[in-house]
Amino acid sequence: MREKEVLCHYCGQKAELITRMTSMEIKNQEVEYQESFYRCEACDEEFEVGKCINDNLLAARDAYRKKNKLLTSSQIAEIRKKYNLSQADFSLALGWGEITITRYETKQIQDSTYDMILRMVKSNPFMLLQLLEKNKNNFTEEKYKTIEENIRGTIKENIIQEMDIDRIKDTYALYDEPSQEK
Repeated sequence: MREKEVLCHYCGQKAELITRMTSMEIKNQEVEYQESFYRCEACDEEFEVGKCINDNLLAARDAYRKKNKLLTSSQIAEIRKKYNLSQADFSLALGWGEITITRYETKQIQDSTYDMILRMVKSNPFMLLQLLEKNKNNFTEEKYKTIEENIRGTIKENIIQEMDIDRIKDTYALYDEPSQEK
C-alpha cells in the first residue's frame, strides 16, 4: 500500500516519513526504540501526525516489554488470533475486564502476573479451555460454544502437529550413524 502524502504543518509542502532511534523513560527505565516522524524538505521542520504519535508510544512500550522480558503487543495479538478470538472475547474468557486485551495490544503494559497467564495460555490451550469454562457466565450459550469450538480446534491442530513431529523423530531414530554425505 502506498504511503499517503503528508503536507508540512508549517509551510504546506510535501513531507517525508523518517525513522530514527531514540529513547524514552518508561516506569523509571530508559528504553531505546525506533520512532517515526515527518520532515519537510522545504523548511526542514520535523513534526508528528496522530498515527506517528500512537505508533511511537507503542514502539517505546514494546521496547520496555522486551527489556523486561514481557510479551510485546503483537505477541499478545498473535496468541489471541491463534484461538480466533476477538479482543473482548479473549479478555472475558480469561476472566479479565472486557477491554484488558485491547489495552495490552494498543497502549498499556501488562504486569508480570498477567504476562505469565498469557504465556501459559499460549503454550497450553487446555488452560484457556478451563478458564473459559470457569468464566462461562460472561457469554451467551451460542457465543460460549463458538469460543469453545475455536479452542478445541487449536487443540486438535496442536495434536496433529505433535504427531507429525513424533513421526519425523521416529523416522530418524531408525538411523544409528550420521550420514557419510557432506
